Amino acid sequence: MVTWQPYLDPYFASIQLSSMCSIDENLYLMRCPLICFYAVEYHLPHRVARQFGLRQEFPVEPFSTSIQLHKFDRQRQKKVTDFETHHRDYIDE
Repeated sequence: MVTWQPYLDPYFASIQLSSMCSIDENLYLMRCPLICFYAVEYHLPHRVARQFGLRQEFPVEPFSTSIQLHKFDRQRQKKVTDFETHHRDYIDE
């Protein structure tokens, strides 16, 4: 069984969120890479829109998350320490 809109549950309505949660709301739906040192993952809100009460298109528009992103293995590539250079294409994007 799937709960399509879990955040409409009364339990979540009682949680007080920080004011920081509503800053830059215009950026919430942006599709972009999220970068944390060696890890890069794409923020793809169009894939989970229905959970937040938004209209979600079906079928979901395909979006390549790049096999290269998932080939980077931190354990095997310990000598990579300049992540700014290593992820330059994603930073520019």
